[in-house]
Amino acid sequence: MSRPEGGEPGLYDAVLTRRSARAVVGLDPELTALDDAEQPHRWADHVGAVLAGYLPGVDEPERAKVVAELLAVFGHADDAVELPPRLLVGIPSVDALGARRLPRRPDIPLSTHDLLVNARGEPHLAAELKKEIASADRIDLIVAFVRWYGVRLLFDALEEARRNDVPIRLLTTTYTGSTERIALDRLVELGVDVRVSYDTATTRLHAKAWIFHRRTGFSTAYVGSSNVTRSALLDGREWNVRLSRSAAPALFDKFRSAFDTYWASSDFEPYDPARDADRLDVALGHGPRDEDTELSGLRFTPWPYQEEILQALDSDRRNHDSWRNLVVAPTGTGKTPHFCSSRIESASSASRAARSARR
Repeated sequence: MSRPEGGEPGLYDAVLTRRSARAVVGLDPELTALDDAEQPHRWADHVGAVLAGYLPGVDEPERAKVVAELLAVFGHADDAVELPPRLLVGIPSVDALGARRLPRRPDIPLSTHDLLVNARGEPHLAAELKKEIASADRIDLIVAFVRWYGVRLLFDALEEARRNDVPIRLLTTTYTGSTERIALDRLVELGVDVRVSYDTATTRLHAKAWIFHRRTGFSTAYVGSSNVTRSALLDGREWNVRLSRSAAPALFDKFRSAFDTYWASSDFEPYDPARDADRLDVALGHGPRDEDTELSGLRFTPWPYQEEILQALDSDRRNHDSWRNLVVAPTGTGKTPHFCSSRIESASSASRAARSARR
């Protein structure tokens, strides 16, 4: 990993060791300083790689002794391996009746990464997701679109999670009109917190990821090509990487941070079927037409940032009788009504314009 055996030309990204330094003598290697903050992680990875290559050649119990002596040098004798070697794979919870419960385990160990391609003889994504859902303490999901047959494959597992008070958050979009309202409606009924981006002109979200948070620290994530559809979860030619937080904590935390940033963004709006069903239908391309908010064949709906401007203007007009207002916004954000996207509008102003046009 960290030693260019024959000094092969090309790119490297490894700690320079005594062995590799000898290998590159006379080859004019390009070197860069290793930042103080980065050293602990780099050196730990290097030592781990050396041990992974060394320990298979050492017989038990000598192998455990080597590890114990190494940890003792660091003052971590209590982190030595308990003999005989075993893995801690679960601690059951105890319910009010004293029954002990341990959720199903995913087929992929929680401490490792893997690639799922829905191939014959290998775990399908849907089956693995059900097992991940069963042991998660919190679930985050982001996909471009959600369809009912995809939700049905996971519905029982999601329902069980909600019965156990597991919070579930979903981010999705109306991009290409592929999301089905029935899927979102059923998820909301289940208690899933759903937020939708209606901005298909600029956002065009393509991210697809499941993030399973566990209080034990063994969180996992699936990142790849699968939306929540039947083919994507069962037999489609999809690639999804299963990421383990214990194996790559910094990368996992980056996924978590990105999701939280999207969740807090005004681009994604809370979805309530009782309030937003008609709007969602229209955004998906098969909703009813409302003559009071239609002008010249165009349906108008403001983007979130435009809604904020419209609300500020309305407040100034109502509360301060101020009708000479200046809106400052970047080019292309819909300041000029004639060139606005067909989705831009204040419902009240569009209604007045439509009624005036009919008169």
